[in-house]
Amino acid sequence: MNISLDSILSFLTTLLTFGFTISLLVFIHEGGHFLVAKWSRVWVHEFAIGFGPAIWRKKKGETQYTFRLLPLGGFVRMAGEDAQTEEDDQVPQERLFNTKPPLSRIAIIVAGPVANIIFAVILMIIYISSFGVPFVEVGEVNPGSHIVGVLQSGDKIKQLNGEDIYFSDQIQTIVQKAKENPISAVIERDGKDLNVTIQPYYDKSVSRYVIGIFFNFPTNKIAVLPQDASFVKQGILKENDVILAVNGTPTPSSPEVTAAMDDALAQGIPIKLKIQRGQEVLPEAQIDPASTSKEEIDKIQGLSLGITSTLPVVERVAKDSFMYQQGLRAGDVLVSADGNPVGTITSLLRVVLTAQATSGSMTLILNRSGQSQSLTLDVSGKDFVDILLGIQLKSAQRKPAGIFASIFIGFKRILDTINLLYQGILNVIRGQVSAGEAFRGPVGIANILGVSIMQGFDRFFQLVALLSLVLGIFNLVPFPALDGSRILFIFVELVRGRPIPPEKEGWVHYIGFIFLMGLILIITWQDIQRLFRGGL
Repeated sequence: MNISLDSILSFLTTLLTFGFTISLLVFIHEGGHFLVAKWSRVWVHEFAIGFGPAIWRKKKGETQYTFRLLPLGGFVRMAGEDAQTEEDDQVPQERLFNTKPPLSRIAIIVAGPVANIIFAVILMIIYISSFGVPFVEVGEVNPGSHIVGVLQSGDKIKQLNGEDIYFSDQIQTIVQKAKENPISAVIERDGKDLNVTIQPYYDKSVSRYVIGIFFNFPTNKIAVLPQDASFVKQGILKENDVILAVNGTPTPSSPEVTAAMDDALAQGIPIKLKIQRGQEVLPEAQIDPASTSKEEIDKIQGLSLGITSTLPVVERVAKDSFMYQQGLRAGDVLVSADGNPVGTITSLLRVVLTAQATSGSMTLILNRSGQSQSLTLDVSGKDFVDILLGIQLKSAQRKPAGIFASIFIGFKRILDTINLLYQGILNVIRGQVSAGEAFRGPVGIANILGVSIMQGFDRFFQLVALLSLVLGIFNLVPFPALDGSRILFIFVELVRGRPIPPEKEGWVHYIGFIFLMGLILIITWQDIQRLFRGGL
């Protein structure tokens, strides 16, 4: 088996990055426990980073500081924390952990997770101040909305009614507040700032005011169909079908699909569909306007892809991807596709979908090292997701207007991440996804960290903040062996008026630890399988 130098360097980079990151986060976590324990006058025998044999140790005062061989955890060993030991017998009673008031013990235990959360907030604020955040970008404009001709796909929304925009939900709040009153907006299009006026309108289907734009890209790949509709019962349309064209007109997005079908229905003419099912383009299908209704057609929903504001510069392209095989390389500047400017991933996706509905091929013009080059791509019969999979364009970032804006954005990012983590845990509990799909073990985390450091310090910095937050939140879960369960035992002590015997509590934590180790082993095995399949 031939192992290249690049593979060895990549492995070493991943290993060192993982070791550094885990050691740092454990140091922050255990440091929180340690500082509050010292502040509470608890005797600390040892402050250790890692597990296994000690490779470095130093004693200062009553505490021995050690760095151990495996940087996969750490601990603060306090006198009186568990069952009494001979070592604890030498410690004054008033300095034992279990002789401290319940609230002091809770403060010591909760300090570790809180330290991780505070560290995550600080990192996120520094990251946002230094690197900025992606622009809020228009993914798609609803063809039937009042905003057609005012906003375009790819426009970056910078201000609404004088308020700087950093998140799409800010826009929803401003629109609901404005109601039917015009909104003054500053947008960026093709590198230039434009002042436009946006007119909200009330949409009865969602019972709120809207401006007719999507912050993702609703594709022409069907995700939801009205199951009682005749065209579904007859098998004309199925979920995951791609509607390439309606009555000969290419339809790159689901709003354009429904708009074209509604238009044909209003004219009373047959609805002729060009459909791709899997890798096959089907013979033209036809829906009789007398057999369907506008309500049924409007229930068709396309698969939506998240849109991040980007620049037309290829930052990374996976070697096993379709685009790499066609000749695209990192550093290429995208100029046009089939004569259309492709400043964003959204505009590139639209050209791909239109080409699939017409000729089946597209011409991509790019600039490489100052030289213009042309690539002709055969995109017929391929899933558009597979065509664009593996491409990463350079993010278009904007710097917040001052430190207070950075703090606001940082806290908002943290709260959004906590909500996503909560939803992920709920999905596992409900059985909607497996733990192996929702979480990553040491191998998966190491791989992601290794990839992030090679993509740039900014991505690594953001990922460390995320991992610190996850570590803090996860440890507050009241599961045996985690900090949250130890806090729960103290609350039980407060309710019953006496502590649970240390031996019994120790057994509960021991069983929980064995369960967690088993879960980590299962997730790690799935990480390894995922790694060999080429995923993360």
